[in-house]
Amino acid sequence: MRRSEGVRLRALETAAYTRDDGRNLTVKAAVFDDASGAYGAFTYYVSEEMHAETIGDAGAYLNSRVLFYQGNVLVDAVFDRMSVMSAAQLRETGWAAAASRGQ
Repeated sequence: MRRSEGVRLRALETAAYTRDDGRNLTVKAAVFDDASGAYGAFTYYVSEEMHAETIGDAGAYLNSRVLFYQGNVLVDAVFDRMSVMSAAQLRETGWAAAASRGQ
């Protein structure tokens, strides 16, 4: 992502998690200077095929991918196997809370 109209990407983080049952989750988080950067990135990456998800300020999912932003952070999570609990697991890992603090 490049700088555009004063929007600046401050940090990009990637983390991988493995549950005891072998399921994997890969999370990428992009931290911007302000919420307009995260919102702009969210609107760029969300597709018409995605379904709304209640997580963060706005969220969407499709198949094994969950995309959301909270404040100045955009989070892109990919599960190796989706379940009805996948978005809840993101909340439990603390990604939504960390995103709300811009960390």
